[in-house]
Amino acid sequence: INIRLYKMKYWICLVKSEYIGPCINEERWGVHSGFKPVLEATEIGDKIIFYSVANRTNSDRAFHHGYSFIVGVFEITSKIYNTPQSSKWVKEYPYRVNHKRVGSFNKKIDLGYLSYVLGIAERDLRARLVGEDMIEINNESFEKLCNYDVQKNS
Repeated sequence: INIRLYKMKYWICLVKSEYIGPCINEERWGVHSGFKPVLEATEIGDKIIFYSVANRTNSDRAFHHGYSFIVGVFEITSKIYNTPQSSKWVKEYPYRVNHKRVGSFNKKIDLGYLSYVLGIAERDLRARLVGEDMIEINNESFEKLCNYDVQKNS
């Protein structure tokens, strides 16, 4: 008998604002080839929080003017796969996993708070979010972000 113990992982994934709609509606998350190894580290059942910014090229303005927000909680439902390149979104991010929504909310999250929760210096976090598509986070950080009360903390 081959029994493998599974330990759920948690991820925060950066999504350009123009791709958040297709990502959620098509229930697929994709990364470019440089992040294929990170996506390969995911497992069915892992949880994802999508972090959307206005755009990556103007990320400082987006981060500091309230355009950054977290969009729900999602669960990975497939292994990684490569898709035919049928659209700009697919060409740019061909390696994918499917997901389903397991929690709904839209929360504006200040980069300073995100930095605090993740335990990463704000400058370093900004560089990572602009340079990387997904970051593994711990359960405690995941829970803090999911339970963040926008009204109470504004």
